[in-house]
Amino acid sequence: MIRVRKKKKQKKKAMQSTDGAARLRQWLLALTAMAGLLPVGADAQNWMLKSQWQLTCMSAAGDDERASLGAQWIPAGRAVSDAEMRALRAYVTGAGTAGDERLFRYLSLLATFSYQANYSNDQVLRRQFDAFILAHARTGLNYDAPNLMTQIFLCTQAQLIDSFIEARASENAAQIAVLLADQYMRLSLRESVTDWPLIIALRAVANGPVGMERALNDLAAVALTRALALEQAAPRRAARLFVAAAPARHLSGASR
Repeated sequence: MIRVRKKKKQKKKAMQSTDGAARLRQWLLALTAMAGLLPVGADAQNWMLKSQWQLTCMSAAGDDERASLGAQWIPAGRAVSDAEMRALRAYVTGAGTAGDERLFRYLSLLATFSYQANYSNDQVLRRQFDAFILAHARTGLNYDAPNLMTQIFLCTQAQLIDSFIEARASENAAQIAVLLADQYMRLSLRESVTDWPLIIALRAVANGPVGMERALNDLAAVALTRALALEQAAPRRAARLFVAAAPARHLSGASR
């Protein structure tokens, strides 16, 4: 009987592994399509633009902040004409690019599948892609002079917080939030675009389950610290951070 149960467990484990491999193969097939080896079109282009904004926390940002990242976003258009299709394929394959720009295009592809996994509520697969993104972005991290890879590194952690909360793994979400707050204590104030990952993380934790009080307080504290430092020189930016910290302050019972 023991041997039979062991075989059943092994068979179940093998089936789970096979399912995971098949699912990953499906996503890799889609990645091949996005790389231009299979036809791509307007839908793929729209996904990639949305995923680039998610990758950099730019969905609610203004044009000036998007421009400050120095990123070459996916070309405008619907990839309907032959010229638009060629431009899209050249962009996706990274032709004629090098360094961080080529890496950005590669991370944009990974972010596209993270975006689609989230759309399907496959949080495990979403986090697998986000982990790859995080590892690559870390190589260009600069707290003193924040750059595109710094933005992606911070933003991906905010996305992971959201993913863990969605998967009801609030302890994991809280751990990342506390680490993110610590990173912001070391981050230069020079770029307003870096506020967005903090704001997104604050929103996710504030809307998360009970039991994330330390994460909420740490993120709110760093937002308030940065807002107070910016209040005189950049009042609008400071106001944005004050507003982001307000729900956390309310939930923690603070009167002011």
